[in-house]
Amino acid sequence: MWKPAEKKCKLRSDAPVRLSKAEILQRQLFVLLKGACQVCEQFKPLDVPHHAVYGIGVKDDRSLVNICLDCHRFIHGFGGYSKLDKTREEIEAIGWANNEEYLCE
Repeated sequence: MWKPAEKKCKLRSDAPVRLSKAEILQRQLFVLLKGACQVCEQFKPLDVPHHAVYGIGVKDDRSLVNICLDCHRFIHGFGGYSKLDKTREEIEAIGWANNEEYLCE
């Protein structure tokens, strides 16, 4: 993967950001290489990294997290985050930490 000689950290704004397909693919690969689900912290089969910040008009491509198939199904099929080990806010914080790590690498 190509990297510029010096990459400065960018500050996040509160406005949702949509990135190009190429940039999304690079970020997804970066997050996937972490290996474990960032919700349950187990090494289960992973889904494609998903947005931690999402909703109508607020999906932010900078907030990707690793999520296993089980956690993803649970969030969307069984009432959200109530039975998970992490809150939505904690998962969003992980997504933003992934973004900062990606930008500063």
